[in-house]
Amino acid sequence: VFLLTCFNVGYAQRLISYELQQSYDINQVDSLINANGASIFFSARNGIDYYKVLYWTPYKHVDSLVQVSGAVVVPTGGTCDPGLATYGHGTVMVAGNGPSRFGSRESLVGILLAADGHVAALPDYLGLGDSDTNVIIHPYTHAFSQAHTSVNNLRAARELADSIGLDLNGDLFLTG
Repeated sequence: VFLLTCFNVGYAQRLISYELQQSYDINQVDSLINANGASIFFSARNGIDYYKVLYWTPYKHVDSLVQVSGAVVVPTGGTCDPGLATYGHGTVMVAGNGPSRFGSRESLVGILLAADGHVAALPDYLGLGDSDTNVIIHPYTHAFSQAHTSVNNLRAARELADSIGLDLNGDLFLTG
């Protein structure tokens, strides 16, 4: 109870934890892009580190925080401070197919964004990935929950960047 109260009052911290799922150098990213047919229009400028993050977000209303998961994909080997980009994915029918699962079809978008030099934040949304067990189903096209999970995934991405010593340049890009 104290922990949730602390987060509700100040919204000071969203990130619960992060775990490095996969690292690819620039050549491995290009191979992955080629294998997925994206090389026609894209060539990697960076390697990537693919993280799964757990963070807090509201469930039914602003005062009811639950744990959700997402991915944060960080460019490596670049010379400039990266901007931050978020990707609101399309329909996912199976809870285990969200972006936090490296290798899901949704993870490729984050890889492309990071390989181009952006820190990519990809929320799973409520009921997908490693959501709190109190969230039984994904509330499909639910503006409140999708907006909050996206914004709080961006906050978690910023906290992750601070934790790993990565400076962001202040740019923000939204896609989905």
